[in-house]
Amino acid sequence: MSFIDIASDSDFPIQNLPYGVFSTEANPKKRIGVAIGEYILDLSLVKHFFTGPNLSINQHVFEQDSLNKFMELPKAAWQEARVVLQSLLGKDDERLRDNTELRTKALVRRQCATMHLPAHIGDYTDFYSSIHHATNVGIMFRGKDNALMPNWRWLPVGYHGRSSSIVPSGVGIHRPWGQTKADDAVVPTFCPSKLVDFELEMAFFVGGPPTKLGETVSIERAAERIFGMVLMNDWSARDIQKWEYVPLGPFLGKSFGTTISPWIVTMDALAPFVTDNMKQDPAPLPYLKHDDPYNFDIKLEVAIKPENCSVDHVVSRSNFKYMYWTMKQQLVHHTCNGCNIRAGDLMGSGTISGPEEGSFGSMLELSWKGTKAVAVGDQTRKFINDNDEVTLRGWCEGRGYRIGFGECRGKLLPAVKPKKRIGVAIGDYILDLSLVKHFFSGPNLCTKQYVFEQETLNEFMKLPKAAWREARSVLQSLLSADDKRLRDNAELRSKALVARKDATMHLPADIGDYTDFFSSIHHANNCGVLFLGGSDQLWPNWRQLPVAYHGRASSVVPSGTEIRRPWGQTKADDVAEPAFGASKCVDFELEMAFFVGGPPTKLGETIPIEEASERIFGMVLMNDWSARDIQKWESVPLGPFLGKSFGTTISPWVITMDALAPFIIDNMKQDPSPLPYLKHDDAYNFDIYLEVTIKPEGSDVDHVVCRSNFKYMYWTIKQQLVHHTCNGCNIRAGDLMGSGTISGPEESSFGSMLELSWNGMKTVAVGDQTRKFINDNDEVTLRGWCEGHGYRIGFGECRGKVQFIGNISLEIETLVGTMASAFIENQFQFAEMNIQHKGNADKTLALVRRAVRMGYDCVVINTDIGDINQSIEDVLQESSNEEPPKKKKKKGKRENIIPDPVQIDVSKVNTADLEVAGKKFRLYSRLTVTLSDSTSVYMLMHHPQAHKYDLIAVRPGDDRILQTLSRKGDFIDIITYDQTATSIRWLYSKSGLIQTCISEGLSFEITYAEALKDSSQRRQVLTNARQLLLITRGGRGVILASGAEEIIDLRAPYDAANLSILFGGRPEDSRKFVAGNAKKALLRAESRKTLKGAMVVTSAEDIPSHLVNRKSELERLMSVPEFRAQLEVVEGPSKDSEEPSKDVDK
Repeated sequence: MSFIDIASDSDFPIQNLPYGVFSTEANPKKRIGVAIGEYILDLSLVKHFFTGPNLSINQHVFEQDSLNKFMELPKAAWQEARVVLQSLLGKDDERLRDNTELRTKALVRRQCATMHLPAHIGDYTDFYSSIHHATNVGIMFRGKDNALMPNWRWLPVGYHGRSSSIVPSGVGIHRPWGQTKADDAVVPTFCPSKLVDFELEMAFFVGGPPTKLGETVSIERAAERIFGMVLMNDWSARDIQKWEYVPLGPFLGKSFGTTISPWIVTMDALAPFVTDNMKQDPAPLPYLKHDDPYNFDIKLEVAIKPENCSVDHVVSRSNFKYMYWTMKQQLVHHTCNGCNIRAGDLMGSGTISGPEEGSFGSMLELSWKGTKAVAVGDQTRKFINDNDEVTLRGWCEGRGYRIGFGECRGKLLPAVKPKKRIGVAIGDYILDLSLVKHFFSGPNLCTKQYVFEQETLNEFMKLPKAAWREARSVLQSLLSADDKRLRDNAELRSKALVARKDATMHLPADIGDYTDFFSSIHHANNCGVLFLGGSDQLWPNWRQLPVAYHGRASSVVPSGTEIRRPWGQTKADDVAEPAFGASKCVDFELEMAFFVGGPPTKLGETIPIEEASERIFGMVLMNDWSARDIQKWESVPLGPFLGKSFGTTISPWVITMDALAPFIIDNMKQDPSPLPYLKHDDAYNFDIYLEVTIKPEGSDVDHVVCRSNFKYMYWTIKQQLVHHTCNGCNIRAGDLMGSGTISGPEESSFGSMLELSWNGMKTVAVGDQTRKFINDNDEVTLRGWCEGHGYRIGFGECRGKVQFIGNISLEIETLVGTMASAFIENQFQFAEMNIQHKGNADKTLALVRRAVRMGYDCVVINTDIGDINQSIEDVLQESSNEEPPKKKKKKGKRENIIPDPVQIDVSKVNTADLEVAGKKFRLYSRLTVTLSDSTSVYMLMHHPQAHKYDLIAVRPGDDRILQTLSRKGDFIDIITYDQTATSIRWLYSKSGLIQTCISEGLSFEITYAEALKDSSQRRQVLTNARQLLLITRGGRGVILASGAEEIIDLRAPYDAANLSILFGGRPEDSRKFVAGNAKKALLRAESRKTLKGAMVVTSAEDIPSHLVNRKSELERLMSVPEFRAQLEVVEGPSKDSEEPSKDVDK
């Protein structure tokens, strides 16, 4: 209970406490607040009460104008803040209740506040996860028998939306303009949408520290990244969407406005309303599977209030529990390809529809595609009319209280007639402008010199074209031979002019949003031939509008940044189910892109074709990396998603349009003529030579695989920009818009491996190697330039290398050449080094099959016999023969203590996906033995059964055994230990011995199954593992394996790798524990079995003088019986005699 009076039907009781950002007329500064009844608690005025361990040093987060900094804190900080707030607002807490002055200032009536977006939204993703909605839409457009797309039940389908278009409740949305095409029309029409719709959705905000590109979020950790939820209306223009969405998914039909409620309800407030997840059939792939409930019983409704009406009329009542895919699954799938996330990213649920007609979440469904009318009071609707106000509400019903979300309200305003606007770009120079800013003294820049002190070009880009041209004029004068201001100022010149070779380049601007087009006719035609069949195949809308999709701005990186091979779902044509694994078809795309410039436009504002060039700041090279197999499976019906968002590389230098002006050439002929809003007669194409090279791993030569030219663009960049904004989508300086793959008419000018290899049907020469797609550690470089009279306008390089787990340095120095090359020729990706065999071959086979399905292409079956001495005693006790074990007739019994390696029928393991990728499945046998004394060491060393195993692992009984292994461990490969033991003396006291063993090539093993099975043992497993990683300096020589006895004990490679972070490993090193280090252990095992060493035989008198001392040392060692017992003495003929020489030893 709170000391504040709160109505029983209030959305905001003390059990809720949602976060928002507000301002008032008296204090227009944006502040963070918490809703309580009819009031808002201003957290900036009570921040001093947050004195707990997580917030005492982070009180500043409550002084910000958005929630992003608070969201970046870990979940423990969010929970701590909730406890403080519930106490502070409780009826028994006097700190606020009895402090009249503070209470008067800190508690603001909600009706007096203006609400804002609760966070700066970096990226916005919308999913499509309600099965009833997806089924309804499928029936409408594909028929009942084909309602759900093949991938829908396998992955949470999503697309990248437009973050700049998201607005808080109460902001009006203009009816958008765009291209539409009636079924019976010959050509499309440019006009305001006639079919604007609401979509009843919810969305969650991402929280926690930002992840890195290449980092994933596991299903077990997903809840820690979900900060809270809001209501969301993802306004949709169904007629625009219908015409444009094939082949790249939603674009202008979605980006004209998305409304969210201003209060973020935390997951802790919603925890009492968790309900069972919807049954998923088929079972999701392991990386998406979770058994804990994470669905919520949230009642939802949509009301429409027509113009001049004072009453809201409910048209839909639904519930969030109808979601098929959970938010955890959405987030995990979003990041599974390595796409990075940031606090403040917003992820929408997709339209939420229930099973009954009255619970459908859109007018598209309620009116069944406009075939019937929906009652709205005494009026009817099929879609939304101008000045209709649509309100979404949501709440959970508790016992005596209600957890509400407030309102998500928006009015559809009439379409705005497109206003003519122009954009132009300006480039960058190899000069430190912060040191010469005082030279910019012209009328446009004299008061704007601060733009050259920023960390990015965004502020400069925001200025109008006249300012860019003025800057160009100043710079050309300043750097000319006749200008002495810089030429003769040695001190300034030495500081301001930086050699490029000494510089590290970064992204030239903070990229707000990223859009990629599909505007090269040769590339589009090639794709049409490949996927639609026949010749001269183009999608029906391709010649009418510049097809595009929204990309992921956070995934854009500068030249030189490594790109990780992405993981995702793929599905071969001849298999029934998809698989989750690394993409086998990573491709480059030769593109260029332009940066938007000028002041930001407003939502609803458009840019006419006559003014478009004034919004184009400049151009860069761009490689839009693509995973063709992931893209193929996921792209229908919403276009590219994870197959594109794992990385996009751009060149760091922005070349201005004024610099490119001398190279303008005629536009490509467009037939049919474009619609008037896209038509321009002035030339705006460019003669830019382009090439792509590939440098394979180990090579120092770039091999050209493609030469093309920007002039092959069908749609100009002015047309791309105009079409992008024609629906009222707002733009900002720093937005990036890609050309799409640029291919020419000849095969050698095709701009992707997809085309060059003709979808993998032929090979492409790369020096003395061949490629169909990009291999790991291939470095792809794009170059572009214009040839002037005596000069060249270049773009520099756009360079990126594809990596899987990074470079692996093999520490084993002596290998048999043929064995090593054969092994490395087909490198494995991930190794599961410890699947336990407990006598049941069928059960072991099931474990192997599951491991392969999870993504392991190397599996080790472990037979653990425990203490070898104890095993002997057990055998003797079972024997009726009382003879001592040393007698020869007991030899058979002694050998039986080590069984033969288990035999698995590999033909029963589905390795098709590995073979397609050129990988081989490898199955190894392993023996694990506990050694308790020196006798057991000798016994294992010479036991004939032990030599039948590929790998040998030992469990040292004490530090003396470890010391022996550090000197004589060449017969073993792995050292392990009881993961749950509380006293492993050598682990905590013999760090030097451990380092010695690693230097000798031995590996140390951590297994995680025990930590997953028993929470009481988890702490000890973590303690021991952290100690090992500390000694080995972050995991040198350490492998991570499951030790699985049951299928439930297995984890997929990346999930297993992420466990290493819990053990104290660094995130960037996580993969080596299941890949690089495992490979070293297996290479050691291979070489141990095939190479014993090199031997030189000579007579004693021929020993060189500098080795005489070594000979005498050898003779002294030979007098030690234990040493001589382990040496084979070899005699050979002396130099002068046919008789054997006694001086010749091995």
